[in-house]
This record gives sequence, structure tokens and C-alpha cells, in this order.
Amino acid sequence: MSTSNSDKRLEARVPIRWRAACKLGGMNAMGLLRDISGSGAFFSAAAPDAEHDPTAEHAIKFLQQGDTVVLTFKPEWQENPVIMLATVKWIGYSRDNEADGAGLAFEAEN
Repeated sequence: MSTSNSDKRLEARVPIRWRAACKLGGMNAMGLLRDISGSGAFFSAAAPDAEHDPTAEHAIKFLQQGDTVVLTFKPEWQENPVIMLATVKWIGYSRDNEADGAGLAFEAEN
């Protein structure tokens, strides 16, 4: 599945390359956030230097649309990592990021 959701977003995403972890229950995928906004991000399990990593798709195979995951990432200017909940909106190949991964929507804090 090839996806580009840029026309459906309320907020523009900023391109980034922050190391991240996406956890669901006992399953964990390490990878990168490739873009971010105030409402969501694109997580890729691809190796940091790979343009198209064929194993990345399998690294997040445990995720399904609608899952709530624990997303951990650390912007370079912060001392401590950010840990937040996010909902998996879609899984597949992103033309915007030229990578396999998952589109995530951040959960609102209570």
C-alpha cells in the first residue's frame, strides 16, 4: 500500500530524523520518526541509512490500524526522552517519506 496523507492533514509535518521506539504490549520496534506535527508523526522501522529497507515492513508487522502504542523519542535538544501514546492510523509505504512505516496520531493528554 502506498500512501500520502499530506492532503488530509490539518497541520503541516516537519521533516525530522529522530531515533524512536514504538511499543505495543511486549512487542517493540526501533526506528526513526521521519516527520512530526503537533498532532502526529510518521514512524519508520527502517535502518537509519537505508532508503528502502525491505525488512522494515516486517519489523512493524505486529501493528494494526487502530492500535494504541507507546511512542518514545528524544529530540536532540531535550535531555529526557518524550513518551506518549499514539494511535496507528495507517501502515504502509509513505511516498512523502519514501519509506515503509506507520502513520501515528498523538493521543490527547487527560
